[in-house]
Amino acid sequence: MRRIVFAAFALTVAAACQPATTDLTEAQRAEIVAAVSQVATDNWRAWLAQEDVDEVLSVSSDWAGTPWSGTSSLDQMRSDMGLHWDRWDYDQDVEYDWDVWVLAPNVAAAKMTTDYVRTDVSGTVQEWTVNWATVWVLEDGAWKMLLAKNDWIEKEPAGG
Repeated sequence: MRRIVFAAFALTVAAACQPATTDLTEAQRAEIVAAVSQVATDNWRAWLAQEDVDEVLSVSSDWAGTPWSGTSSLDQMRSDMGLHWDRWDYDQDVEYDWDVWVLAPNVAAAKMTTDYVRTDVSGTVQEWTVNWATVWVLEDGAWKMLLAKNDWIEKEPAGG
């Protein structure tokens, strides 16, 4: 009898530990991919425009604290962005191609790699590649950034 009870218990626990299945149609997945791609692109353009820190930060998840790795708060991010924006001017003509993975109806991951040019206040021009990875969650009908990680890779100067 113990074996039957143990087997029933083990089966119940194993069933409870299985990940929830999220059956989404291809159309639903495509809708999520389009929505996340759009909000991610809009956020990236706002960053490059360097006009409104609050607009850039407005996509932050309400419960993330700060989505950017290496930044302890939105206030620190706001300060860092101000210092960064005071030093650099970015080329606005940048191509965006997001790869988006739908993880659940309310969770998606996205990554983008792009090249861009920035000029500092002294006139020094730098070419960079950025690898940008984000996790998005659906909060109150809007996609919000839960986590972001980026790598900035400076390119070698032409001819050097």
